[in-house]
Amino acid sequence: MSLIILSFDPGSRHSGVIVRRGEELVDWRVVKRRSDGPDVDGAYLREVVEVGESFIETALHDLDDLPITAVEGLAWWPQKGVPRNQKHLYGTAMVLGAILYRWPDAIVVPSGRGVAMLHEWSYPAAIRPKGQGKGVKVHARAAWDHSFFAETEWHRRQRRAA
Repeated sequence: MSLIILSFDPGSRHSGVIVRRGEELVDWRVVKRRSDGPDVDGAYLREVVEVGESFIETALHDLDDLPITAVEGLAWWPQKGVPRNQKHLYGTAMVLGAILYRWPDAIVVPSGRGVAMLHEWSYPAAIRPKGQGKGVKVHARAAWDHSFFAETEWHRRQRRAA
């Protein structure tokens, strides 16, 4: 049985979505909000969820596959005494809510773990940064990192239930 993990890095402007089977990146996308206004709209929320649903359909090959869903929780501010910009907090919360509404059993991964900061070769080629800077793929790399935390948490829960 291979574990399939659908993982989200929710954001008010960009949301990273990946699906992996074992160590293989099956698919990825960074969903960009099309509206420039200050508020997240329903079209963006639907698109994030629909991308996740389509990835799961692509990744599931047989009934022995086990999908796990992961989503990063909210980063509470200030964090570690450092004031942070809260401008996008509410939009991110809306995306998180849409994901949890669709996948209520999703593993909520703690934020503030320094994700997407590993050496670029730690990530699959498709989501590695190009040149200097983080680029928009940083959201896909964050979702990739969240998927491993969720897998570990899933195994912990399985051992406790046994």
